[in-house]
Amino acid sequence: MENEVVGARVAPDLTSQTSRLPRLSRAYAEIVRWSILVLFALMPLFFLPFTVDTLEVNKQTLLVIVTFVAALAWLGHMVANRELTLRRGWLNAFPAFLWLVVLIGSAISKAPFTSWIGGDGQEYMSFLTTTAFLILFYLLVNTASDSKTQRRLFNTLIISSAILAIFLVLQALGLRPLGFVGITSLIFNPVGGSVAAAVYLTAITLLASGLWLIGKRGDSESLNSKRAAMTLKVTTIVLSLFSLVYLIAQDYWVLWVLMLVGIVALFTFSTLRAAEFGETGKFILPMGLLVISLLLLFLKSPLRLNIAPEVTPGTSASWSVATQSLGGSAALFGTGPGTYAFNYSKYHGTALNDSSFWATRFDRGSSHLLTVLPSLGIVGLVALLLLIVALATRVLNRLIVEQNHDEWKMTFVLFAPWLVTVVAMAFYTSNMTLSFLFWALTGLIASQVMRQKKSLAFTKSPR
Repeated sequence: MENEVVGARVAPDLTSQTSRLPRLSRAYAEIVRWSILVLFALMPLFFLPFTVDTLEVNKQTLLVIVTFVAALAWLGHMVANRELTLRRGWLNAFPAFLWLVVLIGSAISKAPFTSWIGGDGQEYMSFLTTTAFLILFYLLVNTASDSKTQRRLFNTLIISSAILAIFLVLQALGLRPLGFVGITSLIFNPVGGSVAAAVYLTAITLLASGLWLIGKRGDSESLNSKRAAMTLKVTTIVLSLFSLVYLIAQDYWVLWVLMLVGIVALFTFSTLRAAEFGETGKFILPMGLLVISLLLLFLKSPLRLNIAPEVTPGTSASWSVATQSLGGSAALFGTGPGTYAFNYSKYHGTALNDSSFWATRFDRGSSHLLTVLPSLGIVGLVALLLLIVALATRVLNRLIVEQNHDEWKMTFVLFAPWLVTVVAMAFYTSNMTLSFLFWALTGLIASQVMRQKKSLAFTKSPR
């Protein structure tokens, strides 16, 4: 499918054509490319052990700095080229609408600093973080739609996630792989909670499985060298095995449901377009994941490792807190991003007083959706769901009717992990890493369905 602007063919994304650009423009394009790669590599793993908040605030700082640097470089690239180029499409409006709701919610919040900046683990909900995610979305849509760039980002995610999976399994075995930086706790992990880490690994394992299925030995879509291709295959196997061990040790039904949702999505669209897949033997990997997920969804896991459990409010309690919080002026825009802990303290049931959690003030509900509802109100929840539904509609249409083989395969690879991050919102909470994964996959998959560009030359339109 060709990109068109008033009937003319549009050049590829800046990240795939840097060698043909003027020197200054090429430098800006390289900054954009490397900024995004660094973000994809470090977000799952980044932490600073010498700070008070080891994880969330440091991940937020990394996200904000890198995305703003990339955004400035992207603008510099367009100034150097004397041309403004943006992807066209009504999908651009939905993330902006959600950002606007967060802006309004922060302006009327009962805890302004927490809503604008974040704090106490609420950085992922704040206006500052939402702004960074919005920038990341538009960066990916406008600079990372070509297959070469997306494969680089996929490989980066898979390699960093394989490192994460190895660390988690070693820690679950009672080892302390971070002892050299002073972290000896067997509870800490770079993602956050143990279930959060498992959800993240589930999505990336499905991403790797999709990339595994579309790869063919010796064809033009394979990686540039046999060494790189072999490295990716080995990394995919390592990631899948260690992630599976960690999930089996968790033995949490939500994780098996998420894995099944992703595997079913892979098999459904690979069946509809069976001609796209030459080597049926590669289906052994996702088939193995399917069988194990089905078995352990109903059977008790035989593996017991040292993994700390997570505690969250029940679904009924979370729904009660959410509905009671929406009284009066808070119905439309909520009580403000990151204010769930205040709502919980005010509206949790008295039955909790008879349990061992009577003094616990939960800062999020049983799921991300039930956290968004009281924090951003009905409008905020609708804005998030509109973004998801609108993108899902476009993606499903593309998976069914797209004829360009390479573009179809990239969408196929992205859909299953993106779907997992969406379904996870209904069953589990979120944090900086999971929110980043959702927005990163959303930006990448949106870049696949938003194909038309609009260009304005500064010489023709100086203003």
